[in-house]
Amino acid sequence: MITLQRGVSSRRAILIPTITIIALVALKSLATPMYTMALGRFPAMMIDVMSSRPPLFGWTPDGYFDQLFWPDPDNWREHWSATFAPDAFRVLRMRPNLASVTTRPATNSPTNRFGYEGPEWTLIKPPDTRRVAVLGDSITLGLGVDSDQNFVSLLADRLNTDHSPHRQQFEFLNFAVPGYELTQTMDVALHDVPQFQPDVYVLMLTELSVYRPWDTHLIYLVQSGADVKYDFLRETASEANAKQSDDNSKLSAKFAPYRMSIIRQTILKIKANAEQHHTQFLVVLVPAVEDADLSRRRFAGIPELLSTMNITFVDLSDTFTGMLDRKSIRLNGVDVHPNAKGDEMIYKSLYEKLRANPEAWSKLVGPALGINQHP
Repeated sequence: MITLQRGVSSRRAILIPTITIIALVALKSLATPMYTMALGRFPAMMIDVMSSRPPLFGWTPDGYFDQLFWPDPDNWREHWSATFAPDAFRVLRMRPNLASVTTRPATNSPTNRFGYEGPEWTLIKPPDTRRVAVLGDSITLGLGVDSDQNFVSLLADRLNTDHSPHRQQFEFLNFAVPGYELTQTMDVALHDVPQFQPDVYVLMLTELSVYRPWDTHLIYLVQSGADVKYDFLRETASEANAKQSDDNSKLSAKFAPYRMSIIRQTILKIKANAEQHHTQFLVVLVPAVEDADLSRRRFAGIPELLSTMNITFVDLSDTFTGMLDRKSIRLNGVDVHPNAKGDEMIYKSLYEKLRANPEAWSKLVGPALGINQHP
């Protein structure tokens, strides 16, 4: 009898999720015609939300990016040692001089001698060059997209094509690393970037930086007993009573009240570092290819926060607005990273909004081109 009951329970455990997914797929097919009806917009958006990655694929405190870059510490070497090397604070760094980046999905993009994806860099900035240091995570890097097709490279190509008569070249150094959260990006900005003498720091903020799982890196450090390195992080961990024995859910709950404070202090540290090196600082809000209005909602409060800190920013969270079926611009149906087509949309939106924002445009291109010059 017990065996029979277990068999029934097992079949139910399989059938119920399967039926639910089939039902959501069926509803999804109705979303587009519903969206065009006067009373259908809200139901259509709810269908999109229900069929998005968080409810279907277990949106957990460990991260909605497929838990891709935080392997089990007991076996990470087996899966990641070909691409990543361990680091005391950042946990992982990409290895230098790779023939290609082997994170999933693989691309033909190599890493340079400094361990960042893309072409080789020189420490000394070339003459007549405006050097832009780009900071971010897997979306900024262009996970699954060849390095010459991501939105950062497309913007650099556009600037060099449009402004070549002015004899100033633009060199974009992409310091983005897959899976990095804002605290890790801050460490890159403070310790790696200054040696390259950039003229501009551009911080690309994504949902991974400011929403769930914004605290995964901090949780990992606490649980592993590692030094959190920065005083404001030590103070936060102490005030939150974060303990090494706490599980992910408990630490996530303890850190939740400090989310905006940590985001604020982290960004201010990057800004102060840029100012210390007489470098311009610009922030861009970059969306993932999520369903419905999820990306914009996850950025809630961030524009206001940046404004209170007197930080110039460009908000791209509406890049995919009005595009109901977004599978065609994702790496695959459930991966919210943009594919090459999605990266092109982000690039076009970024360029247009930069040109419409004289302050942001001036910070990026510098005085050589002037605020009012157009291509």
